[in-house]
Amino acid sequence: MAKCKCKATPCPEGVPGWIVTYGDMMSLLLCFFILLAAFSELKRDEEYTVVAHSVMMAFGFTQGSGGAIPTDQASMQTVVTMLSNAASAHDPKFAISQSDVEGVQGKHTTVKTVREGLVFTIGGSSTFDRESAVLKDSVKDELRSIAKLIDGRNNRIFIRGHTDTKRLSPSAPWKNLYELGFARAEAVMLFLTDEVGMRPELFRVESCGDNEPINARARSNEASQVNRRVEIILSESVVEDFNPDSDFTDPSNARGG
Repeated sequence: MAKCKCKATPCPEGVPGWIVTYGDMMSLLLCFFILLAAFSELKRDEEYTVVAHSVMMAFGFTQGSGGAIPTDQASMQTVVTMLSNAASAHDPKFAISQSDVEGVQGKHTTVKTVREGLVFTIGGSSTFDRESAVLKDSVKDELRSIAKLIDGRNNRIFIRGHTDTKRLSPSAPWKNLYELGFARAEAVMLFLTDEVGMRPELFRVESCGDNEPINARARSNEASQVNRRVEIILSESVVEDFNPDSDFTDPSNARGG
C-alpha cells in the first residue's frame, strides 16, 4: 500500500480571533434572553415600572429627556445620589454614612424620588405648632442644609404646605386649612429667598390643606404633628421652559400685575 506523502500543515498557536468574538456574542445573547425571562416573571405593572426605572437611572436617563445634554449644572442623577446618601446618614440601620457629602441635618427630613422630581419633606415632632405657620429654628437649619444642595440650579421648585386633619378653632387667624397650608409653604419660600438668597423665580407655592396626611388616623396632638409639614419638590423642568425671560432682562416685560 502506498504511503501518503502529504504533510499536515501545522496549526498556529492560540485560539483564532473569530472564536473570541463569537464567544462574546453568545454571552451577550444569553444575558439578553435571561433578562427577557426575568421580565416575563413580573406580573404586576408596578414591578415592571420599578425595574424599568432602575435601568434608566443606571444609564443616566431622567424622565422627560431623550438623552444627556451637555450643561454646566450637575446632573439630576448626581443630586439624587448625594441626597439619598445624605438622608441615609440619619437612618438607624446605618451606623456610618457612606457619603462624603455633608448630610441634611435633622431626624425627620426625608428625601425620595417621585414622578414630579425630588421631594424633601420637612416634618417631624416639632415642625409647626398647631394653627401656626411660624418657622422654628430647627426647621430653618434643615432648610439651610437643603438649600446648599439645590441652590444654583434652574429647576422649578414647588413648595407644598400641609395641615393636620383637625378643624380650625374659631380664634384661628386662618379662614380654612388651605390658607394655613399656603401660609406654611409661603413661610418656607420667603425664608429661602430672603434669608438664604435663592432666586424667587424658581419657586411655586401650593397648598394641599389636609388632603394628603401621612397619618390619616391621627387623633392626638402628638400623632398629628407629622401631618403639619412642608414639602419641597425639585422638579425636572426648568424655569426657562415656562418663562423664557425669567430674569426680566427685557424692559418691555413689566413685573407688576
